[in-house]
Amino acid sequence: MKLLNQILMGIIMIFSLGSMEAQVKNTKTETVKVYGNCGMC
Repeated sequence: MKLLNQILMGIIMIFSLGSMEAQVKNTKTETVKVYGNCGMC
């Protein structure tokens, strides 16, 4: 049972690392002009 848990955790870690890598490759910066005045400015 302990071996099964370790195998499952390894598989989950591999998939989570793959998804984080995909997010870093697709980064994009955009500029948006906002008109108005908010309470935080």
